[in-house]
Amino acid sequence: MGKRRSKKQKKTKFPHQITFIGCEFPVDDFIVADAGFDTIDYELALSCFDIETIINWWECYFDIEDLTDDQFTEWEQIFTGNYSKYYDKPSDFQEIINNAINQFNFLPKELGVATARAVFNPDYQWVKIITLIDKYDLIDNIDYYELEAIKLALKMRAELDDENIVIINDNKHAVADITGNRFYDFYDDNNFENNLKVVWASRKNVKLADQLTIKEATKIFTPDDDLDNNFE
Repeated sequence: MGKRRSKKQKKTKFPHQITFIGCEFPVDDFIVADAGFDTIDYELALSCFDIETIINWWECYFDIEDLTDDQFTEWEQIFTGNYSKYYDKPSDFQEIINNAINQFNFLPKELGVATARAVFNPDYQWVKIITLIDKYDLIDNIDYYELEAIKLALKMRAELDDENIVIINDNKHAVADITGNRFYDFYDDNNFENNLKVVWASRKNVKLADQLTIKEATKIFTPDDDLDNNFE
């Protein structure tokens, strides 16, 4: 009789707890906040951005002067004639997008976005879509995007209704901004002054949020969702 194969336990990327040597907060639960880049399809894009924003992003994606005369005329027809025709019917904006993509094969099939991410456990994996960008431009406003990630984590903590949960982020400027221009990390002897319990940790400690994608999110926020009232 052959040996019975043992069932392998499914690995989870969520640790039972995150431990930091020297942490001033005697807790095991953390919300991990991070910002990053992702892509979205046009259906989701149209629920987050108006069509003018998408067109403007396209025109930054390529040089309109590189179009031939015929292509330029077709471009104008799609976004002048048809756009005015459908102006009062937002549900038809997808048709305009589809027409443009079918006509101009150089247009990207998906759009790039900056995102804020916050992760507590498998049931709380939130993403906020912030703005349309090219991934190479992410670094230009990374401090702002990381600040949005912390605000998203603060909103999550408010929903969890546990002010003792510590929020970690790997951007020192964002942590200092949210805590009143005072920088806190896990090795700071004055962490008791940090009423918001928002602290800095190295990049390796925010891996859960760094790897979170929009498709994996349990809740998605749009650019219009205001997070500023969650920590005042």
